Amino acid sequence: MTKVIFSFDIEDYINSHAADGVLWAAQLLRREGIRGSFNTAGMFAQALEKWGRQDIISELRDHHELTLHSHRHSMHPTINEYTDVADPYAAIDEVIEDETVGLEKLWRVFGVAPESIKTACPPGLSTSYAAHYAYAKMGFTIYDGDTLYDAYRNRPLFNCNIASLFYNTGLISGAFKKGREHIKEFVEQNVFSRDIFIFYHHPAWALIPSYCDLDNFNGVNTPSDRWILEEKRPEAEIQAFYENFQYLVELLKNDPRCEFATYGDIAKTLGGERVITKDMIPALRRQLDEELFPVTTPDSLSLSDIALACRDFLFGKEEHVCSDVYGFIATPHAATAPVTLSAEEVKALAKKLKDGRFLPEFLWAGDQKIGPADWLRAALAILDGEESYTVEPNSAWQIDLDQFPEYRDTYYNNRWIHCKEFEDRYLADRFRLQSWTIRLPKGTDRFIFPK
Repeated sequence: MTKVIFSFDIEDYINSHAADGVLWAAQLLRREGIRGSFNTAGMFAQALEKWGRQDIISELRDHHELTLHSHRHSMHPTINEYTDVADPYAAIDEVIEDETVGLEKLWRVFGVAPESIKTACPPGLSTSYAAHYAYAKMGFTIYDGDTLYDAYRNRPLFNCNIASLFYNTGLISGAFKKGREHIKEFVEQNVFSRDIFIFYHHPAWALIPSYCDLDNFNGVNTPSDRWILEEKRPEAEIQAFYENFQYLVELLKNDPRCEFATYGDIAKTLGGERVITKDMIPALRRQLDEELFPVTTPDSLSLSDIALACRDFLFGKEEHVCSDVYGFIATPHAATAPVTLSAEEVKALAKKLKDGRFLPEFLWAGDQKIGPADWLRAALAILDGEESYTVEPNSAWQIDLDQFPEYRDTYYNNRWIHCKEFEDRYLADRFRLQSWTIRLPKGTDRFIFPK
């Protein structure tokens, strides 16, 4: 059965006359007994208060799921702009500081305690690695609308300590402008092959034809007294959208293959404590020898999880309780010549792996430099009973990024509405350097695309 989520990005704190799109979408779902998930920008919540829209506030608070769509959305500096800095810890702290203000606005307006909001949604193309880590530190469990995802089944994909999900299709696009037969055909061909299918929507768009971001924040912040307001769509066009929306909901509601869900419902299925024990080492070693890639059996484990477990076992622990993991902040090294490591040398190098810190991109074995993947292979061999291990030159450190095409090809510079000073010096490359934190749900297929 496919879990279907209706996810709404509500961030237009400029066009007050488009706010009815939020109310009408929420009311439509409530009439059908469905809870929607409303990704709410902190400044949109503030605008609802200013506009006196208690009807929208009550509707969302009492009947739907509230999630965070960042504090300021596309107002500069955006999340990407202020996290494109050399110090990753400073970048993470900056996100926490700013997004806490957004949560406090939701709390003040809706009366919803910040700790009850567990899903974050990035504003346009702002999937900074620092935001992933920051939201996880803030207690969020899901990052929806991410650029790192399972493109085949849309299973939850864990990275940077948070579970990522993909927006499958928008409600104002393609088939949803063409009428019922096209909607029915789209659903049949696309929805039920997925574990989770997310229909997303920008409710303001049902009433106005353009993003407020493009009009007012394309590279610069337009002063609020000069904000550009959008004209309303023709009434016939608005009516046609809601008729199609209603038809889609009824179509899904009457299909036994569909189960409606919220992000909170998905969070309950993500699993609890993960523990690696020493007796798992042979099986983990075999899988990583086959391919350096996260595993789903005997548990959902990233490469960073396995590396930290190996460190603990080398120092005498019998089990490793998985916790927060980190990738790299610079491209890891790989040995360029054979290096034979004794058990004691492997153990000594394990001290370089620290909890709550990014992994080292190289390690010194005597006077020779080896990489973290070299050390991981050696540690698995020693823990599997070998007395020494010879690191082979030029072994791969990176996982197969072809399994995640959009993540592999992500770049941010000169895209969306970033200001001209934004260079993407660190973000895109560092996002890929977090690949050792990726994992998929326990007991499911190890890879996205069959090998």
